[in-house]
Amino acid sequence: MGATASINNTPNVLFDELEDDHFVTEEKAKELLGPAQTNLVAELWDEIEPKGSVKLEEDIEEEAITGAQLRSAVVSKLDILEISNLHCVGLRDADYIGKSDPYVVLVLGRVGTSFEEKMAEAAMSAGGGMAKTHIMKNDLNPDYREWSCALELGSYLSHADLEVHVKVFDSDDMIECLSFIKDDVLGEATLKVPADIISSKVQVTLKNRSDKGAVVFNYRKTNRKMREELTMHEKMSAKVVDKDDIQKLHLGVIYGSPEYEAFDKVFA
Repeated sequence: MGATASINNTPNVLFDELEDDHFVTEEKAKELLGPAQTNLVAELWDEIEPKGSVKLEEDIEEEAITGAQLRSAVVSKLDILEISNLHCVGLRDADYIGKSDPYVVLVLGRVGTSFEEKMAEAAMSAGGGMAKTHIMKNDLNPDYREWSCALELGSYLSHADLEVHVKVFDSDDMIECLSFIKDDVLGEATLKVPADIISSKVQVTLKNRSDKGAVVFNYRKTNRKMREELTMHEKMSAKVVDKDDIQKLHLGVIYGSPEYEAFDKVFA
């Protein structure tokens, strides 16, 4: 019996129950993903190699792929909202000595829900809708432009019903805490995701006691396959870069993932 892997924000819960080593035909794949994804399955089917076969009747065999192949192909096509070139301007100073030690948390969720509700929903989907920058020590204008992240749009049927919740925290080294719950909040803002997402640069003003500070970033809609191809192109086109620098440049860290744990140990 093969292991069952989970996938973030898939259209049909049956897909999550598909075992990695179980073979499925094209028709079965369409059934698992649901009617809305029929065209996606047809598009993916020709790309997936190698293929096996399953016996439907005594003398009839049909082309088939494994659950692991189907899952990997679908994940590569899931829509994501890529955030890049992020930096903050004029943050509030929350420290008595020195300046704030800020970091930014971004979480995708439904319009009108609280930050905590969005976080809970992201956690239910293995954190695909949440990301966190590293901490900038003693800095009211932190620059994270060498950092980027990908928030899963996944199976949300209407992107117009979504918003990105941006929350800036001041890290408190005196509090030994595994999460940012007890860190001071420097401000927060929401950005509604456009129905027809293209690419844009935005600046959101943080809401706090003095409405002081802003977060600036670029966003664009893409998918994991396109993002990986672009990253590979950038690596091939760049001059020689240290391996550790490449890792930092592409820390699109997803909350709850193994990468997140490593990320938290380095920058928390």
